[in-house]
Parts: sequence; structure tokens; C-alpha cells
Amino acid sequence: MRGYRAIFVISFYAFFIYLFYYGFSTSNAVVDYGDVETYLHTISDLESGIESALKQGVREFILPSGIRVTLTLDTELQSVVNDIFVKYDLPVGSFIAIEPKSGKIIAMSGYSSRDGLLMEPNLLASYPAASLIKIITASAALEELKFSPGTEISYRSGLYRVSQLDLRTPESNRYPTMTLTEAIAKSANNVFGKLTANYIGRERFIKYLDRFCFSRSLPFDFDVEESFAQVPEEDLELARAGAGFGKMMISPIHAAMIGASVANNGVMMRPYIVESIRDKRGNVLYLAKEEILAKTVQPETAKNLIRMMKKTPVFGTMRRAFSKRKWRKLAQKFDVAGKTGSITWGPPKLRYEWSLGIAPASAPSICFVSLTGNNDLWHIKSTHVVREALAEYFNYDYKKTVRKKKAKKRKRRKRTNRRNQS
Repeated sequence: MRGYRAIFVISFYAFFIYLFYYGFSTSNAVVDYGDVETYLHTISDLESGIESALKQGVREFILPSGIRVTLTLDTELQSVVNDIFVKYDLPVGSFIAIEPKSGKIIAMSGYSSRDGLLMEPNLLASYPAASLIKIITASAALEELKFSPGTEISYRSGLYRVSQLDLRTPESNRYPTMTLTEAIAKSANNVFGKLTANYIGRERFIKYLDRFCFSRSLPFDFDVEESFAQVPEEDLELARAGAGFGKMMISPIHAAMIGASVANNGVMMRPYIVESIRDKRGNVLYLAKEEILAKTVQPETAKNLIRMMKKTPVFGTMRRAFSKRKWRKLAQKFDVAGKTGSITWGPPKLRYEWSLGIAPASAPSICFVSLTGNNDLWHIKSTHVVREALAEYFNYDYKKTVRKKKAKKRKRRKRTNRRNQS
């Protein structure tokens, strides 16, 4: 009996010692998922803490209250992109990398020459969508009109104009034609303008803008400005809208979500950057959960879009960025699919460039979006930001490729010299 009594006394004191050190509350409740945005907004200094973590390229930090916050970042990728923006000091820059299947933000870097590194540019719908709209136009053509990637469309004017001449061009062997794949790779404004005005129409175009969450509030860990698309009724202006001209404003995070939905078989996931929040005792206060936000297109449509976009680095608008052997091998090895867009917009008048990509195209693990805004003094192209980020993400040593090429050249020179001497 004395042995049992001793065990009981020891257990009783041990229990009170535990309560003294770890508190009387044994609750380990995780916040209800429906209250995520509201809950995160109640945590003081959280947004400033995340902005500081993004600048430093760190994944975890502790708030003054003792709360420990863990982010979803790939710290090395975040640091590489931060360094690029700081080095080139461009007027406006944004880069977002997202995991398509989960919505997890892998990197999110924003920059302005006035304020340096900051989060705000990623969340503002202050930028013209330009030719990224062609992804939505092509989706409507593939699904509503049952077009295929090989469907040919005739045209007459230059590729980057939208004119009445193209709208009046009949489908005939008398005129040059371009497949839908070629049109999206080369970002042919005349073809997409004709496609929108003559075939898709205003109602269907609006329907697919809505599917891709335009003019809707987007749920995220922080407030995102609503993207906006003004769709005209007049044919020529509607054609211009379908090609990416006109008032089509989008935030970089929304652009990344559009690309990620294509990479995820037409399923758009709710993006998140806060992975978990714990109190000072280690109790879990919040754990991120995956949530489907919208179904944008059918899986077959998404696969066709990726097949078409794979041609952009080959002979389309990304070809110059991947023309050198070291970068061409990167695009080929990691099966990069992409879409670009560019437009001059203001005030302040800047040349905006978008680069959206998915890799590997066969089984996407990342979707990335880069936006650069350059003034008269050119700083850096968005495609250059993307290729550096891709090299870092896939751990691709492009300098090794260059060294091999130089070594081969030296060997050829030596052989040539030997022949000449003999």
C-alpha cells in the first residue's frame, strides 16, 4: 500500500508542476477554416512580419507577442528573385511562384524603385493583363467552339495589329493561315482578335472571364485587389479586348492563379502563404488547408492549353530568352510551357512585360509569373527573371553547361592546330 501511495503522491505533484509550467488550458484548438481571413487579420503585426520575412527570404519568424509563424516559402528561390530586383532597380517588379495542386505560395517578391522590396505590388490589380488574356480566349475557343490546337484561322494584317481587315477575312486558302497553337506561341493579336469578335462573341468571353475569377474578390491570407475586365460591345473593340488590349487590369497573384489552374487540370486552388501559427508554448493555433476555389476549364482543355504553350519557348515570344544553348537546355530538360504579354500603359508610362510559365509541362510542380515595368531606361525583361528563377528552383547549373561548351571549343581548336602543324 505504501508503494501505491507514494506513486499517487508523486503523480499528483507532477501534474501540478506541469500545470504551473504549461498553463491550465489544455486546449489545442485550430481556427475554423471559414474564419481564416478574419482570424489572420486579428493577429497584430502579422502582415508586417510576413513582409519582413519576404524581404529577408526566411521561412519562419516570431512576432513580439511570442507567436511563431511558418510560411510556405522556398527561401533560396525567394532570395534569388529578391537579389535580381534589387540589382536591376526597376520601377515595378513582381514575381510569384505557386504550387498548382495545393495553392501553396513558393515565392512572392515585389519591388518598386521608390520603396524597394515590398509585398504590395503582388496584390494590386493595377497592371494591364495584356496577352495573358489570350489564355482565357483560347479556353473559350477550345471548349465552346470545339476548336483544336491545330485549327487554322486566316488573317491578312500584321501579327501584332487588330484591324477591321482581319475581321472581314474569310476562312479561305487565298489568305495565310495560322493554327491556334502558333497563335498563342507567337501571341498573334490579329488571330485572337478575329477569334473573339467573329467566333466567341461577347457573352461567351464574359462567361470565361468570370470562370477565371475576374471581377471577384479573391480569398488569400491578405486583401487582394479585385481584377477588372471591361468588355466592349462594338466588334473591333471586342476583338482588341480578346487580344489583350483595353482595360483589363489584373494583380500578379491572380495571374499566377490563372496559370496554376491550367497546370492543375482546370482546378483553381485558394492560394496561401501562411502554413502554420503556433503560440509560445507550441500549441497549434492555425494550420493551412487546401481548398478548391473554382473550376475554370475541363481537364482536356487544360492539357491542350499546356501543349500549345510548350511552343512559346521554342518558336514563340519566349524563344529569345531561351535561344542560347545553356538556357535552351533548361527549357528542354524541364519541359517549360509559357505565355508572355507586353503593353505600354500609364501614367506613369511604363512598358509592362508578363512571363507566365508552367514546369514540367508533363507533370507540373510549379507555376510562375513575373511582371516587370520598365521606363525609358531599360532594366530587365520578365523572361530573364523567370529563367534565373527556374534555374534556381530546379537546381540547374547553367554555368556548367557553358564550361562544357568552352572545353569542347578548346579541344576542337587543339585538333585543328595539330592538323595545321602536320
